[in-house]
Amino acid sequence: MAADVVDVPTAGRLRLQLVAVHGGVSMGVDLGVEGRFFNEVGDELPSPLRTWWEPGLPAVAEYEYEYEYEYEYEARNGKLRVTTAQRCPYRGQWVVDQWTGESGAWVEVLAGDGVSLRYNCNHRDTSPRTFEDLVFDLTVW
Repeated sequence: MAADVVDVPTAGRLRLQLVAVHGGVSMGVDLGVEGRFFNEVGDELPSPLRTWWEPGLPAVAEYEYEYEYEYEYEARNGKLRVTTAQRCPYRGQWVVDQWTGESGAWVEVLAGDGVSLRYNCNHRDTSPRTFEDLVFDLTVW
């Protein structure tokens, strides 16, 4: 899958935590709600909300949540959309791609209160699939 829909409370907080990233790819995640996101000072953020992890990070490193982002949200229908994204070269420029090639992810349910998931993601150009290009945890409460 390259996208997921998660049942969540209609209002709450969420946390994205980087677990590992392959140093040669530029990947990220889009979070979307029928509603709004807010940063730590209460400013409204767009939906979908895109978070990138860049290839300048050390290759296939375990980060122990060194890179962590937290947001408040309102989701009128109680659904959170999670979609992987990657920057790729196309005709001499960089474009954002979400659905082609080997793009995909598999999801692990983690122990804990609320929603706690680990996404193991594959870049569209990684073949055969390893699902190690981007690994992140999503926690919602």
